[in-house]
Amino acid sequence: MMHGLGRLNPSSRTLILVDNDDRHAISEYLEERGLATVVANDVDHAIRLAPDVTVALLDVSRPEVQDLAHGFRRYRPELALVTLTEERDARLATRMLDLDVEDHFARPFDLELLAWRLSAVFTASLGLKTGGTFDLRFDESSRTVYHAGRSTRLTPSEFRLVTTLARKPGHVFKRHDVIRRVWGSDSENGERAVDALVSRTRRHLHQGVGLDPDVIRTVRGVGYQLERRRKPRNGAVG
Repeated sequence: MMHGLGRLNPSSRTLILVDNDDRHAISEYLEERGLATVVANDVDHAIRLAPDVTVALLDVSRPEVQDLAHGFRRYRPELALVTLTEERDARLATRMLDLDVEDHFARPFDLELLAWRLSAVFTASLGLKTGGTFDLRFDESSRTVYHAGRSTRLTPSEFRLVTTLARKPGHVFKRHDVIRRVWGSDSENGERAVDALVSRTRRHLHQGVGLDPDVIRTVRGVGYQLERRRKPRNGAVG
């Protein structure tokens, strides 16, 4: 029974790295409610799984997992983070919130609330609620982008590219990061494939919803970024 959450795309998974006693129970509960998950056994395993997930649920009671959260925030800024601590550890909870995690829970917590919060974090990470980047809206189920009263349906790779960039407007994504997010960590596609995909996506967004191709900006020698909302010369907000 879905309890109103709605099933998300199975390729958009939540990484779970929590204590052994909890991880599988949490995973089973989330799966029953339409949230695809993958369970990590340790920090090294979580790092290997991270390129193929959208949200990470981390029990930061141990120092090595705290370090992992900091590493994810620095090197994988597009990855949404939700953290867990013991109820008595208010100082650690504050440290995680200062890290600008998307959400935080202290034990004991309600699994149903956790499922709803993770669903909301995932939705927000795709920009479904955000107005900060040209008022773009995304519908993952149909791979549709909405802007200024218009809509266009993208190919799977085009959609993954745009939603990857839109999760962190203004952040520069390196080409190899784009490859992992769009085609997976085992992909044999190279930088030329990324450049060709960006070119097609720019053209498709311009023709479909009227976005300026320069919205996806090339950072020479590094990669690509989605510009933040700009104000045109006439004073209207784009």
